[in-house]
Amino acid sequence: GKKYYFSSNGVIEKNGIVGSAKDGWYYADKNGVCCESEEIRLAAEYMMKYCKGNTLDEKMKSGFLYMAKNFPYKRSYDHPKGASDLAPLAADLFKSQKGNCFRYAAGFACVARIAGYRSRVVIGTSGGSPHGWTEVLVNGEWLICDPDAQIPSWNMPDYAPYMMKKHFWQITPQVKCEVTIENGKAVWK
Repeated sequence: GKKYYFSSNGVIEKNGIVGSAKDGWYYADKNGVCCESEEIRLAAEYMMKYCKGNTLDEKMKSGFLYMAKNFPYKRSYDHPKGASDLAPLAADLFKSQKGNCFRYAAGFACVARIAGYRSRVVIGTSGGSPHGWTEVLVNGEWLICDPDAQIPSWNMPDYAPYMMKKHFWQITPQVKCEVTIENGKAVWK
């Protein structure tokens, strides 16, 4: 009941994007099990279609900017309360190619996870208003990646809100939900 991809040498592909444009793209975990959760599958397709670079890390960085500059902001008042609300928001971002801060955060958390980072969505406030962003664990430190803060109307230099130690907006975290991949499924907790 699990899907695996093998290299031309007959070795199971692990820790990377596998598949094809024809058959679909998947993320194969550390054991080679392909994650079939919709949001991770859509994130893999997004990375293969829109993200430039030779490595998953390079693709993640370019994917951050592509998402922020090419997926229009769409105001929505569906404020997630916790982990169970995030998978559909990420999937909606990739399908509709537009979204609010929570959709950007959930979608980018999937992209960062595929690139090999621990990642989580933070639900909180910015200046007292509801806001969501992504945090990525790099060298033992959670860094902020906020595609919403890169939107062209904000006139930020490229990658200004990418891998920040401190946000330039006043943000207050309330709920943190990490995305992991376990046994072929995305788990938000």
